[in-house]
Amino acid sequence: MGWVVTEIVPTKDEMCTNFGWGLNEDIRMLMGEIELKEFVVLSKRAQKMEDMYHEKKQAKSKLRDSSKRSMTRSFRAPPLKRAKRTMKEDQLVVSFENRIANRKRH
Repeated sequence: MGWVVTEIVPTKDEMCTNFGWGLNEDIRMLMGEIELKEFVVLSKRAQKMEDMYHEKKQAKSKLRDSSKRSMTRSFRAPPLKRAKRTMKEDQLVVSFENRIANRKRH
């Protein structure tokens, strides 16, 4: 019965190896060839590397987005300011124009 348990339950070394191979390739490369035999230490180190990887990726993305925005701004014409009218103002303008037209007819 003892041999069955050792076959089913992985050892610490096997757990660390399996965990390492399950990591994202970029994170695995950042960690390098570290021979960590403690699963807790390995998982904490992997978490730190993953956080650094995501921060670096976000920084590149922000830099790329900001450069795109600055390029599009330099080629765009300045926006024209337009007067905003409410429906009542539009009705007043139309009624005023109608009064002027009626006066000219009479």
